[in-house]
Parts: sequence; C-alpha cells; structure tokens
Amino acid sequence: MKKPTPPTRVLIGPVEYQIEFDSYSTFRHGEIMASVTNIARHKIRINKDHPDVEIELVDSILHEAIHAMDQIYKINLKEEQVVTLANALTHFIEYNPHVPYWIERHSSWLEKQK
Repeated sequence: MKKPTPPTRVLIGPVEYQIEFDSYSTFRHGEIMASVTNIARHKIRINKDHPDVEIELVDSILHEAIHAMDQIYKINLKEEQVVTLANALTHFIEYNPHVPYWIERHSSWLEKQK
C-alpha cells in the first residue's frame, strides 16, 4: 500500500492554515518539538526530522489544529488539555475510520440538499 499524502492545508473556522513539513529545532522542556503552530501566520509546521514524525503525524496535525481552534474560538485550553484531546481524537479516528468518511459523505449530501 502506498503511503497517503498528508494534507497541506486545513480550514479552521474561517481561517486557512498551511501545513508545512520542514526541519527546525524548537524546544520545549529540553525536547525537540514534533510540531508547532504559528497563529499569526496561519501555519502548522511539522518537524520532518523528528524521530517519531511518522508515528505521531496524525496526532501532531490534530494537536496543532486544536491550538488553532482554541485561539479562533477562544476556548482557553491548557497544553495538557490540548495533548489529551489530540490523543483522544487520534484514537477515535484510528478505531473508527468509517466516521470521518461518513462525515465527508454526509456533508456532501447536505450541500446537495440546499
């Protein structure tokens, strides 16, 4: 099976965020970060050189998207809450892959009803 291409953009509320894969060394608590969000520039950066980039890719994209949602919708999540929510959503999607597929199809169906 061919490796699927990750998204290059996501729409979060009214804001489009570009997803970039590059090399960088952003540290938090002495560890190299797998991903980071630049709210002002509407960018999610994935560290392509992070040792666990492939294993953590879905979680990283969700994690950074949650940070963006937190900012846009003024939720005021703490980092620990973002981590937990991203992990929970990652597992939900992994264990229920039919749900995102259904959401996409349902949304398309609703558009046709207008």
